Amino acid sequence: MTRELLDEIKNLPVQEGDVFVATYPKCGTTWVSEIIWQIFNDGQIDKSDIGKRVPFVEAYPLMQKKGVFINKDLTLTGLYRSVPAPRVFKTHLHHHLAPMGSDTTAKPKYINVMRNPKDCAVSMFFHCKGMEFFKCNASWSEFFEAFIRGGVEEGLWFDHVLGWWKHHGDPNILFLKYEDMKKDLPSTVRQIASFVGRSPSEEVIARIVRQTTFDAMKDGEQFFQRKRPDFKPGFKFIRKGEVGDWRNYFTDEQSRRVDEMYTRMMAGSGLQLEFEPDDTH
Repeated sequence: MTRELLDEIKNLPVQEGDVFVATYPKCGTTWVSEIIWQIFNDGQIDKSDIGKRVPFVEAYPLMQKKGVFINKDLTLTGLYRSVPAPRVFKTHLHHHLAPMGSDTTAKPKYINVMRNPKDCAVSMFFHCKGMEFFKCNASWSEFFEAFIRGGVEEGLWFDHVLGWWKHHGDPNILFLKYEDMKKDLPSTVRQIASFVGRSPSEEVIARIVRQTTFDAMKDGEQFFQRKRPDFKPGFKFIRKGEVGDWRNYFTDEQSRRVDEMYTRMMAGSGLQLEFEPDDTH
């Protein structure tokens, strides 16, 4: 990203009702974006491309060039102003780069979703391999080495996650764990709804839960995540979403290295993530 783009993002005219889904890549961004969209729309499904309903802030200029948006003359700030309220955006930016508003403006809301780094790495590997844009010809072993040293999109997982987690006391940021969402989606939907100031009925909550299970999202992928020219044949934007899938790809040595790094870098943070469906790391 250019310095000009980063400056424009930092100075976006954010408002109190705005919601940003902020994650490290492949940690549930699309999932939570769809949940919020349905909360704001009383559990109704919109089969239009989620990239248009929930714009990807820092990727907008690139998506504009690729023709994803109809109005190619609209600047990022122009797009931001044109989105009707309630506005939802997604970003993979680190906390210090995200548009938080000034001390004199109302703060937007942020929903930060965290996923254990092992499953995140595997999901990112298949994501990068499946899109021409990334030009990724690496083997799993090569990708793992890049991931663990921060040589992938958005840098080191630990830096990104801890950079946001330092602000876990901020009232305008809600922190979610991907693994908790997999275990108890109804509670997550209620938590998000409360955070964004909505009180959907139990009937609407149940409908949203049915429509945003991983299987439902995968079945409806062709509707809300339109196939783009840079998608390779057979690529699935929504792949498995399982907790613990990393065991199918990590060697014992790779797992040990991540464990050591996790213990060292997460020490004192108070943050714990699950690496298995029923095992707290």
